[in-house]
Amino acid sequence: MGEGVAAAGGALVVLSLFAPWEHRPASNRALTETLTGLGSFGLLTALLAAAAAVPVAHLVRRWQGHAGVRPLVVVSCGAIALTVILFGMAAALDVESEPGGGLYAGLIGAGAIAVGGALRLFLLRAPSP
Repeated sequence: MGEGVAAAGGALVVLSLFAPWEHRPASNRALTETLTGLGSFGLLTALLAAAAAVPVAHLVRRWQGHAGVRPLVVVSCGAIALTVILFGMAAALDVESEPGGGLYAGLIGAGAIAVGGALRLFLLRAPSP
């Protein structure tokens, strides 16, 4: 169950990168400039996309019958995604800027990655002696 939650969260983060994350006033106050997640983060976009792709790749490998990554890696990817989103947007948003829907979807997706990895981590059964 945790793997599915984490993979859905990773897919949501990747999809949210194409949605509006930030609305800034343009030079003319009547117009606004909309930035997507791809435009808001710059180089951190690659780190965010990689952290979101790990749980999806993990689930695909598990469906194929191979061993996936360790659950702690998935939890770490969720923590990285949350950190990048929170600190990246805290640095990018101005007083006049307004957050967009993509930002909220990205936060929910990053949280789902972390929660899904934690579910998998805590629901693992101890090996039988």
